Amino acid sequence: MLTPKAMRRSMGSKPDTAKLKAFQLEVFNIYRNAKDKHAAANVAGDVAVAAFEDKDVKTVRDMAKYLEDSREWFMLGNDGARYYSIQQINGFAALLDGDLEAAGAFLFESTAQANGTPTLSSFGPGTRLADELLKRGEKKVVIKFLKRCREFWTLYPEKVDRWTKALEEGRSIHEDDDWQHQFAYL
Repeated sequence: MLTPKAMRRSMGSKPDTAKLKAFQLEVFNIYRNAKDKHAAANVAGDVAVAAFEDKDVKTVRDMAKYLEDSREWFMLGNDGARYYSIQQINGFAALLDGDLEAAGAFLFESTAQANGTPTLSSFGPGTRLADELLKRGEKKVVIKFLKRCREFWTLYPEKVDRWTKALEEGRSIHEDDDWQHQFAYL
């Protein structure tokens, strides 16, 4: 079966957001109806991002709610990753509502339970919401977010240091390959 990430790659740099969202929702529903909560929850983040791109705030909120209700599928010690994803998705919903302050608060709050989380400690944070906030001039909250990420992302702290320094010096990080690579994570 084609995965949501493979589908996104197959569409190239300018995917049809409605088509991508529909595909990801179909995959999500297959897993959910098969009672595979682990797989459905993994796809929920992809659905939320596609719904954000398609400006579908209801679906974004539905995915956050699904994750909130899916506590049991998370591995022991990974509840911080679940919390992180929920807050990030709520941040996307706030952006769609035009509430930059709330989106920034969700971004920062997403890292509140990240220390000791295996996934976030190794793969690091997703940067998509932070990037969307930077595009809207919300540099201070992104710097605050990055400084907290530095506390838990033990595998590549030099990336966080580089991004933080660039922003503090007034430089852009939008084109940084490592920054864009982190878009893959929610």
